[in-house]
Amino acid sequence: MQWAGVGEDRVWLWLASILGAVVVATAVGYGLTASRRTSDAAKRAALGI
Repeated sequence: MQWAGVGEDRVWLWLASILGAVVVATAVGYGLTASRRTSDAAKRAALGI
């Protein structure tokens, strides 16, 4: 947002930075969890567990 002329003293810049990081971390966490569950289920099925 700084390239758009928003200074670092503006609350919106800090809010966007923090909330953006939270959103990205949450999305990656859910993605990794779903991937791991799928992988684990496939391995259990292959082993007959």
